[in-house]
Amino acid sequence: MPPCEEHTMAVASSQVSLRTLYVSVDDFSATLPDHPCGIAVSALLRELLLRAARFSIEYKKDSFEARLLALALDEMKASAEHGINLPLGKDRRLVKICEALINDPGDTRPLSEWATIVGATARTLTRLFRIETGLPFVAWRQQVRIGDAIPRLLAGDSVSKIAASQGYGSQSAFTVMFKRVTGKTPRDYMPH
Repeated sequence: MPPCEEHTMAVASSQVSLRTLYVSVDDFSATLPDHPCGIAVSALLRELLLRAARFSIEYKKDSFEARLLALALDEMKASAEHGINLPLGKDRRLVKICEALINDPGDTRPLSEWATIVGATARTLTRLFRIETGLPFVAWRQQVRIGDAIPRLLAGDSVSKIAASQGYGSQSAFTVMFKRVTGKTPRDYMPH
């Protein structure tokens, strides 16, 4: 989360723990993306954050703590490059579509139908999605679905149930999309 970005967090599972790493504005802007994004926490990053949680808030610049935190930032940067990115855009028509899809990731309406609903052409919406979110509509909707699926998988929902709720005709179609976007299978996120 970049500095000065208003945000909230909701958790759908009791299996979540939170560690917050505060980064100076200078270090943040030099290292991390300038937009909110989700990251996959690698085993290394997890251990670095757990160790850093025990540090005093004040430490010397050339200390062990500073070096460990610099490594954590590097690991976060590498993870952010492959994480979930879900910018909403600013155009009111785009915001209406984005909010509707976030509230119902299983909505399968094509962009042409959304165009009629929000009073725009499909071509205009295609252009707006690329300009304001940096993603084509289909890729943006896939990011929403991944963001919806991961917490549900962690909570133990079945892959077939999630696939059906997101409008996929089969579990395998959902799995193919999930692996293409995240590099992992849905089962990789399920509790063992």
